[in-house]
Amino acid sequence: MKLPYSEIEAKVFPNFKGGEKNLWAKMFSDGSNRILHGKLEPGATIGMHCHDTSSEIIYILKGDGKILVEDGIEYLKPGDCHYCPKGQSHSLQNNSNKEDLEFFAVVPEQDVFEKMKARRSIRKFRKELPSKEKIEKVIEAGRWAASGRNKQSSIIVAVTNKEIIQKLTKINGEIAERHNPLGEFYGAPVVLIVLSDKNWRNKVYDGSLILGNMMLAAHDLGLGSCWIHRAQQEFEMPEWKDWLKNLGIEGEWEGIGHLALGIPDGDYPNEIPRTGNKVFWCE
Repeated sequence: MKLPYSEIEAKVFPNFKGGEKNLWAKMFSDGSNRILHGKLEPGATIGMHCHDTSSEIIYILKGDGKILVEDGIEYLKPGDCHYCPKGQSHSLQNNSNKEDLEFFAVVPEQDVFEKMKARRSIRKFRKELPSKEKIEKVIEAGRWAASGRNKQSSIIVAVTNKEIIQKLTKINGEIAERHNPLGEFYGAPVVLIVLSDKNWRNKVYDGSLILGNMMLAAHDLGLGSCWIHRAQQEFEMPEWKDWLKNLGIEGEWEGIGHLALGIPDGDYPNEIPRTGNKVFWCE
């Protein structure tokens, strides 16, 4: 299979994985592998990160690079290949002050079952917004969720306005009768609110499927998410009903849940084993 890299649009990723300066990359993914042709400008780095769910192979095409690994440093030149096994961490740096470090990388993708098992709720986020493209992909995943009789009776309100998120945080904390130092949305710069037609009997189930889809999509895109309750109480309040009307949303809606969404800040939570006997067979 020939990959048309000459036709793939190059994208710039500032501070990739918490690194310095810019990563320039052309990426191809088919769900089984992510294949990347990348360049790091002089002095640029890809931040230290752990491949807790996959491995990575990096082949140097041009320039001099340095790989930081858990037990030391590897220096790379054109023709050298670095392998990061699953469960280990590394960071790639451009050693040159004059030329780009150009490389080719392959990251095997997880299958859907492994992604489901690897997803965790995130409760600490960076301040910066994820790209709008990623936010839209998360929302798209929610829109393709199953719904009773295919009524598609739920809506998603995407909030990135800081003032509105602050107001939601305040009222959510008041409903919960507590004060979270990080805020009820844990400092997430995006809140996706799922509401369903109040008169539809399957409203809670349909909205819950949307939230589940969006949580898995966020994880797949390298974002963090956390389901936050109390949307039902919020959208019984006149001010929040009026807020929906001001957005052009007519009708009667019941809040199902919020999805706090953003870039995780800190280490990704470890896997928590499933406990007890929760499966019963009748054969």
